[in-house]
Amino acid sequence: MRFLLIILLLFQTIVSGQSSSQETAVSSALAGNASENKRRGSRATTDVQYWSDFGLELIPITDPYFDEKLVDAHIAKAKEVGATWVKIMFFESVIEPKKGQFNFQRSDYVVNNLRSAGFKLLGTLIETSPDNMYGGPSQDPGLSRPNDTDWWLRTALKIIDRYRKDVHYWSIWMEPNVFGFSKDVNGYVRLLKDAYARIKQLDPTLKVIMAGPDGEGLPEAPEDFLGWAERFLKGVGKSPAFDIIDLHPFRYGTSPEVKIAGRRMIESIQAYRKLFNRYGHQDKELWFTEVTWPTMGIYKGKDISISEEDQAAYLKYVYEIPGKNPDLKITNIFWADVQDWTMPPKAKKEEDPDQNNGLMRADGRPKKAFWVYKELSSKAKKQK
Repeated sequence: MRFLLIILLLFQTIVSGQSSSQETAVSSALAGNASENKRRGSRATTDVQYWSDFGLELIPITDPYFDEKLVDAHIAKAKEVGATWVKIMFFESVIEPKKGQFNFQRSDYVVNNLRSAGFKLLGTLIETSPDNMYGGPSQDPGLSRPNDTDWWLRTALKIIDRYRKDVHYWSIWMEPNVFGFSKDVNGYVRLLKDAYARIKQLDPTLKVIMAGPDGEGLPEAPEDFLGWAERFLKGVGKSPAFDIIDLHPFRYGTSPEVKIAGRRMIESIQAYRKLFNRYGHQDKELWFTEVTWPTMGIYKGKDISISEEDQAAYLKYVYEIPGKNPDLKITNIFWADVQDWTMPPKAKKEEDPDQNNGLMRADGRPKKAFWVYKELSSKAKKQK
């Protein structure tokens, strides 16, 4: 009997210690660095208004490593942390692997289950059928723009029409300043304008989101993202082309306070917003449809890993931006991803930063960012 009592006491001590450790981690990340907050003139966390919606990107969904059980687990975790939006990547290279041959099994599963779970959905149309890649099927589908844009748009409209009762927001392409249209901004403008016109003809209630450029995360972009954005806006002119502004304000491996191209993260976002205001888009909402910091990654020989503590602190920083800067009109922020990628061992690259962005580790254990996201989303719901 005494032995059993000792075992019970030990168990309670361990559980209490784990709970205390978890609460300490969340409190620490939410509080942030006091001297840093004072220097920036930040308000106390309790005074911050979390004005944006809380979104998440699920990986994998309609990609080659699709797994229904993993999708179900991600949906459950997205619910647990309090996300209200989910971004779905509709890969045309997966949905139309051969011209005229469509496979909607995976995307049907994802959309149906997310709808049943009560999420609001953002659809992102990305990549192209291997038979429609600019430069031929040997190209990387993520980097190649469509050779025949009319073909790509027909497929896009087929996808949108299939899911428009559940998905009311559609982003056309992703990070065009890096993928596919880095040197052809006018090519992207033409694609976006054409997509906008066809989507509105199909259903005028649907919302079209311009593909957000990669802010300052990847060095592949041939120019500063603000320069690309201004050329994009000149190309759009006064023609209707999008309803919502997007930006991916990446800063891999660095603090939001570190200057890149002479700007801190908030200064880059402010400059981007002012640019769109100057071209007549001051009334449009600004979304971050993808933002993250990887906790493990080597990019072009440089280690861009950050600690899980820093990831949690940077997540907090991003979600506080809308309330501290209402003039930016940021209304929705999507963190990528729910979980570090759980690909088969031969496919997973531990050094690839895109595979290590999650709120959870690949084995399902929550990172500190998981608990901070949950805490902040809870605060946001109480404020609304």
